[in-house]
Amino acid sequence: MLYILTSILTRLFHFKQLIQITIILLISLILFKLIRSWVAGPFTPILPGTLKGHTIILFASSLKSLPLQLVENLAQTGAQVLIVLPTPITDPTNIQIVLLLRQLNPNIFLDQCDLRSAEDCLRFTQKWVTTATSTPTTPSALPTSGTTTTTTTTTHTTLIKLHAVIFLYDLPDLDPDVRHNILISSPLIFIQTLLPYLLQTTNPNYRQHPVRIIPIISPFHSIVPKNSNQWIHLQAHEARLAKTIWKTFEYSRLIKSNSNKIHESTSTLLPINILPICIGYTRDDLFKLIKFNKINKQWKNSLIKFLSCPLIYLFSKNANESIQIIIWVLILKSIEIFEPGEIIQDFKSNKNQSKKEKSSDLFIDKELLNKELERNEMIIRKLMNKK
Repeated sequence: MLYILTSILTRLFHFKQLIQITIILLISLILFKLIRSWVAGPFTPILPGTLKGHTIILFASSLKSLPLQLVENLAQTGAQVLIVLPTPITDPTNIQIVLLLRQLNPNIFLDQCDLRSAEDCLRFTQKWVTTATSTPTTPSALPTSGTTTTTTTTTHTTLIKLHAVIFLYDLPDLDPDVRHNILISSPLIFIQTLLPYLLQTTNPNYRQHPVRIIPIISPFHSIVPKNSNQWIHLQAHEARLAKTIWKTFEYSRLIKSNSNKIHESTSTLLPINILPICIGYTRDDLFKLIKFNKINKQWKNSLIKFLSCPLIYLFSKNANESIQIIIWVLILKSIEIFEPGEIIQDFKSNKNQSKKEKSSDLFIDKELLNKELERNEMIIRKLMNKK
């Protein structure tokens, strides 16, 4: 086969032309590898047993692409994962996927909760609180929508320690604007219903290792214009909010450096660390963007998809590359803290600039932040006194 291909090429091209074509192909291959490595960013080493004993709740819209890849990686770390889907727990496809995942880790569970429904969130939270606060001598099962078969439940003899809640929730069948509003309100509803359980706990581990709420932010919805009315309220959080940039590798470095910092008084009073993460431009997001364009003719839509596929494949992340920053935040042992008014370094700026110039856009308003912290402390004290 190689001999036939060589014969055809020698008949079509001269020897010098073949050398030129070979050099161009090699340069193109090297550039392709460099661009793909730059877009993918750093990979998080996953060792068996890294998250053993950790309980993680994953809210996902389906067990496809990103959620499936994330659960597979979490299963390898030994974590106890509760997958929460809006679809019924009796869905045969989801059950089959969970059974396959249990070959990697038996502590994979499935439950049903629609985050768009406040009643459904309250039902799920009450079931979780009942299980997690049960007495050590009373066996109980992780939430499984009433199912008590041995394939979906597990008993425990100690109090359940919740380590992380991940919101990898997406609604691809809805309009992007409607989907954005739902994705903003859904985590808030769940956190509000779960907050009393987190406040009433007496486990000292909660103070040392607060539960990590990790909402996944789309890069298409993480832009806050300076003339927006919400800008003044977001200044105190700008240092750890997602940045919308094409340089996904630089963004991952920014996440690892500074954006996980939480104020000391907040982290000691409230056993919660909220860590918004933007995983960058994924292939699924970009293909959904093409799906919801304004083109009515089918052939034009197909032509755009055909022409854009190579660029999307080159400049966007696949499922495994996208979840690396999520795995890193879960494995991170401690969250650094900062004092009010501290200037946060902007690692994307030119290294030759001064620290003041580099962090001018990320300066935290000390007076505004102190007022917010005092108000939150008063609310938390009132809640704790009622308990």
